[in-house]
Amino acid sequence: MNVTPAANPVIALDLSKLLVARDTGTSLTPIPDPPSRTGSLDTDPSNRYATIKKDGKTIATVYRNGFVETPNGEALPNDLAADGEGLSLANRRIQQILKMYGGDVEYFQDTRTQAASATAATLFAAQRAGQLAGY
Repeated sequence: MNVTPAANPVIALDLSKLLVARDTGTSLTPIPDPPSRTGSLDTDPSNRYATIKKDGKTIATVYRNGFVETPNGEALPNDLAADGEGLSLANRRIQQILKMYGGDVEYFQDTRTQAASATAATLFAAQRAGQLAGY
């Protein structure tokens, strides 16, 4: 008996479409997709926390989750902090990079902080104007 490739097709399984039996073994539901995480979420501009600059050049951008981006290819410290999360991790990493390269830190204000600062400045100016006018 001759067997030809067309007679025995290869079936490729898409593992994301497999079904799993629940408690009773009779009802089948698709396996949920695992939560995906992309680098673009880590580096979303709204998550920027601070930049470290030296000689007018940005050497690192640090995000609120502690992620560090080095746009000019600068090396990061070999012992870059890995434990912790959020702003505490971001602050430790800022200190490590400053120790390695020096430079200045510029912190970003989120839009709420910027709006509060603008409102406070307006209120202060109005109060000062009232004092000067004798009210």
